[in-house]
Amino acid sequence: LNQHNILLGVVGATLFKIQGEARKSLQSYNNFEDSFQNLSALTGLTGDSLEYLKQQAKDTSTATLEGGVRIRQGATNILDAYTMIGSQRPELLKNKEALHEVTVEAIILSEAAKMDIQPAAQALTNSLNQFNAESSDARRYINVLAAGSQAGAGNINYLSQAIEKSGTTAKLMGLNFEELVALIETAAPNFKEAAVAGNSLDKVMLEMKAKQIGYRDGIFDVNVALD
Repeated sequence: LNQHNILLGVVGATLFKIQGEARKSLQSYNNFEDSFQNLSALTGLTGDSLEYLKQQAKDTSTATLEGGVRIRQGATNILDAYTMIGSQRPELLKNKEALHEVTVEAIILSEAAKMDIQPAAQALTNSLNQFNAESSDARRYINVLAAGSQAGAGNINYLSQAIEKSGTTAKLMGLNFEELVALIETAAPNFKEAAVAGNSLDKVMLEMKAKQIGYRDGIFDVNVALD
């Protein structure tokens, strides 16, 4: 009788575990399909482009990228990243391969910084937009963001918020992306709030422009300005 009860207990526990795994699988499937439908609804993508991204999301979620970067993002998260990046960079909606490639760069950034893909994708697209950069520059931009966050006090989210407040003025004055990130990281230890740091830096740059501080032969030189 005891052996019978033990056997029943083992079988019951096994069935309970199987049921739990089945529920998790069903929930994952439903989440994936919801994100797939959301991608279509918010971007207007249909047909082959939509199916291409659906398959790429599945394949990428289990891939190891160049440099041995192992993807830890689920296919649903990757679909959501397509949606966000496509909404932020509408020109990519006309080129499914380019949309996927920029998303992969955001994934690499998220893995390098050990952060979720959504804020990483936001940081990348925000930076590209502020400098009106080409999507083909995405690798350079994630490298600068990653290097800046590792060497300085401001993390990726901090840089993204500060760039949003100061990027347009920096580009107007001829600074490159590397110089702006370096300036933000220089200011970061003195500003707890990234938006405040970005706004302050923006005001300083506009004041320099108005008074021609840091200009040499009509061209702004950040090293002259710092001196």
